[in-house]
This record gives sequence, C-alpha cells and structure tokens, in this order.
Amino acid sequence: MEPIRILLVEDDPRWQRGLTEYLMRHTDLCVVGNCATKEEAIQFASGMEKVDIILMDICLAGSASGIEATLEICQFHQAKVIMLTSLEDDHFILDSYGAGAVNYMVKSNFEEIPNMIRSTHYHNPQPRFANKILKEFRRLVRFEKSQLEMDKIQSLLTPTEINILKLMIKECSQKEIAEELFISVGTVKKHVSSIMRKLECKSSQEVVKKVTKIV
Repeated sequence: MEPIRILLVEDDPRWQRGLTEYLMRHTDLCVVGNCATKEEAIQFASGMEKVDIILMDICLAGSASGIEATLEICQFHQAKVIMLTSLEDDHFILDSYGAGAVNYMVKSNFEEIPNMIRSTHYHNPQPRFANKILKEFRRLVRFEKSQLEMDKIQSLLTPTEINILKLMIKECSQKEIAEELFISVGTVKKHVSSIMRKLECKSSQEVVKKVTKIV
C-alpha cells in the first residue's frame, strides 16, 4: 500500500522540521513537500507532485493566509486539507471549513496528527448529513464574503462609476456605454481610469476579471 502523501504548510522552521521528522517515522506517511507561505503552497499544489493530505497552518506570516491558500487550492485540487492552529479560535475554524478544509487540529495535540491524517484520508471525516450542512455552510460563507467585497467596491465608486462598471461587466464597449448613459466617450474613459485606480487594476479587463471573480 502506498503511503499517504502529505504537504506541510508551516512558516515556523522549527515546527516544520520537527513535525516533518515526526510524521516520517510512520511508514504509512510521507511528507512530499514543505512550504512556508501561501504562494508556495498554491504553487506546489499546482504542480505534478501527488498530494493526498495538506496540513495547513492557519496563520502564515502573522495573518490568516492559510485560510486564503485553502480557499484557492480547494478550487482546483482534490487533496483534503487539515488546518493546524495554536488556539481554538471559533472564527478561524469556521472560516477554515468555509474555505474547504475538512478537519482541524490544535498543534499542542501533535501526537494525534498521524491518526487524524489516516482517518481523514481513508474515511469521510463527516457523516453524510453533516456533509450537506457543511456544503451549505461553505456556500453561505462564500456568499457573505462576496457581498462584503462588493459592498467595499461600491463604497469606493461614485454612482456613475458603478453604472459604468455594470456595463463593463456586460462587455459593452466605451462607445456603447457612452450612448447608454448619454455621456461622451471621453467622459467614459475618465471614469474607467478612475475605476481602475480605485480598484488598483492596470486595465479595464483586469477590473472586469476582479469583479466577476467576486460575483
């Protein structure tokens, strides 16, 4: 039987090294990669290396970017994510499940991590009914985050800019936008430049991509 292949995402070098050595003592477990940042984790998961379980530290570089990494990785990878945390913070744990994690473990209980990995890999860690609830919960969390992001965008833009943005999303040209809003093409260009600046985008295409990704 092949060992369970594990990606460990942890920014503390000593903890990363210690946990890797501890897990590698178990013949049925194999740490195939170590990452210290969100970007490294996403890049590794995007590669050719097979990964069954991802042990993801919630806090990377002083922020909850482990949750952000989990959200992105779970959109394209089938590996099951177990979150590692120093404290049982309900807010972080709920956000982790919303991002796609299937389990979490407090670091102080590191001796239980091997069994957690096995149970998560070989068995569904949640009963069928709980899975349905978890799926709906994730949908609601993502919807709430999308709403917050859209509210933030709308707070940055003027009413005219919001109308222009809506037409941009519909793939209207600047000429079509000008005709729809009864303004000049030059005015449209000025508003588009303002939208790009406020949303920190380098092009109108990037603006549309950013907004549609949220929606």
